[in-house]
Amino acid sequence: AGVAGGLLAMSNETANYNIFSTTVSAQVVLHTFVGGSTVFFGPIIGASVLTLFTFVASGATEAWMLYQGILFVLVMLFAPRGIGGVVHDHVVQRHELPWRRLAGPYAAAAAGGTLVTLAAVFVIQSLETVLSRDYAAALRRTGEYEAYAQFGLEWDPFSPVTWVFPLLLFVPGVFVLRRAFARISQLWSAEPDDDAGAEGAGGGLAKGERT
Repeated sequence: AGVAGGLLAMSNETANYNIFSTTVSAQVVLHTFVGGSTVFFGPIIGASVLTLFTFVASGATEAWMLYQGILFVLVMLFAPRGIGGVVHDHVVQRHELPWRRLAGPYAAAAAGGTLVTLAAVFVIQSLETVLSRDYAAALRRTGEYEAYAQFGLEWDPFSPVTWVFPLLLFVPGVFVLRRAFARISQLWSAEPDDDAGAEGAGGGLAKGERT
């Protein structure tokens, strides 16, 4: 905490009453839980990841705080020990895990997560555009709901295709994720002498940590 406070003062070139605000405290808690409160370097990981995420996302969208909140909720739901906890479990079990058999489910989980993320980003950014002040001004000026750009294409806000498209990404993504998580959980909890021939997966993740 002392090092972090010193670096913050150097970064801001000042130290005033703002560092005692609830916003700063909330950010510290957020960084700690996302990074992992049970791992020594967890808060450092969380601070690094979320600071980089904020820097990139805040320059791309005004809804960056919503994305940050979604990220926090997902970590709490699927990796309660945070990013550092997940990394720690993999390091501890590195000699027992069947890495060759886990490669496929991990790749499938990444693909499913990508589909779900694209669907969520499309919906959030579409709503941000349609509900923005600039769009409202254009609506008052022309009297028509104009098409907006998203993913390099033009989308009509009242076209069914516009809102069916994210469903075509979201539903398969969730299906793939569920199948991948089930397989990953099975491989993590498998015994060294299981009938499937796993090359040892002793220990496994703690209950609720399947990512």
